[in-house]
Amino acid sequence: VHHLAGADAVVVADAIRTPGGDRPPGTVVTAVASPDGLPAEVRSSLSSHGFGVAEAFGLAGAIGPLPRVVVIGVEAEQTAPGRPMSRAVRAALPHLTEAVVREAQSLAAQAERTQSDGPSDPPRGGQALAR
Repeated sequence: VHHLAGADAVVVADAIRTPGGDRPPGTVVTAVASPDGLPAEVRSSLSSHGFGVAEAFGLAGAIGPLPRVVVIGVEAEQTAPGRPMSRAVRAALPHLTEAVVREAQSLAAQAERTQSDGPSDPPRGGQALAR
């Protein structure tokens, strides 16, 4: 949570599990957090401690202003401790990497525009997009 303090934007790459298993393993999902946290469809924690990325962002938002947070995840097939990465997830890694690079480039371009044009309205969050 303390790593978010002072950040303008954060991009997180993570394994996700859609509640209800609506997406096939290996699906790359992009979710933008709103002030209330991540969309419900990607809030399922994969942490063995019951406190994952979604919970950390929710806590950070409750404590203070949340920077723009973009989570780019790949739908996991299995999440048991010690299990190897599935073929579907391994095959999705290039797409996940491309999505992270595209998002980082977009955020950098947005920051440059903001610095030259002055502040603008913050992007709207609370959406998840599957690819």
